[in-house]
Amino acid sequence: MKYIAFTGLYAIDDKLQNSPFEIILTPMEKNYRLYTKGGIAYNFNRFQKDSLLTIGLMDMGTKEQLETEVSWYHENMKGNLFVVTYERRFSSLTFQDRYSDVVYIIFKQETDLASRVNAIAAECASSYFYVTRSDASTIAEPELFRPNEIFERFNRSATLVAQAPLIVNKFHEFQPTVREPKPDGKMISIVDSMPENVEENTLTPYLGLGFYNRTLFQRIRGFDTEIKSGYWQVVDFGIRCYLYGYRILSVLDAALIFQTRTSLMEDCSECQGIERVYTKALGVYMDRHGNPRVKKSYRTDKKVLISEVKPRSGLYKTDYKTLCAFWKK
Repeated sequence: MKYIAFTGLYAIDDKLQNSPFEIILTPMEKNYRLYTKGGIAYNFNRFQKDSLLTIGLMDMGTKEQLETEVSWYHENMKGNLFVVTYERRFSSLTFQDRYSDVVYIIFKQETDLASRVNAIAAECASSYFYVTRSDASTIAEPELFRPNEIFERFNRSATLVAQAPLIVNKFHEFQPTVREPKPDGKMISIVDSMPENVEENTLTPYLGLGFYNRTLFQRIRGFDTEIKSGYWQVVDFGIRCYLYGYRILSVLDAALIFQTRTSLMEDCSECQGIERVYTKALGVYMDRHGNPRVKKSYRTDKKVLISEVKPRSGLYKTDYKTLCAFWKK
């Protein structure tokens, strides 16, 4: 039986409030609408105030799974609940008016991971948001779900962007979700391994799932929707986090179980927009004085280099080669 009790939640760290950096929202076309029972103007503003956490539940399973997860998160987790779905699915639901304080983010059609997560971050008003899926369930056993530890860790660090949970398949086997960048000539190479420590650096939140610091997520400009692959969207986001001096942790304080899945392999094949990943990752190097320099490199998109990388080159705290070399040191 699942149960959750939230106690002693913390406010956002004062250091973040006084940050000298401008918070920039990721530019995106708003191709979705918001819905709540009784009308968005009343409910959306009323229930969001004074909430530390927003749960962003992505509709990625059956209607029955979605109904089960909406009910569970509404009853057991304190925080705003957003359900990200699409018009055809939404029109077939029978439970959308069951709870007056659930917000539905409804896209015109099924969409990618980046658009879903960016919409959650853009619409929520909380300090943190938790990205999860309807075909996965939060394991609420005390030893595997310690939300206060998660918020304390955010509160202690001004550079922690996200905390990624353990991922478990239907046989209760943990999945290799800790990601490390590896040097591989001109290529971006990622190696997955099993989580071993209470907290450890990981290049990405696996499948994009986990707890995010909304302020830092938006400062880094969220996920890149021009990359047409969920895997590479997350890799691009993770690389930018680390190159800008931020970090992502794999933690043992949260776990998600996929009740019907034996494996959770991602499609890491090349995709439209992959040059954007390479340009942002390899388009800056640090000179011998530690200053960032823009350069043309392998698979450079010249337009991205000039319009996106060069104007933000001053934000780079390291380069990809150095990141790989000193990953575990």
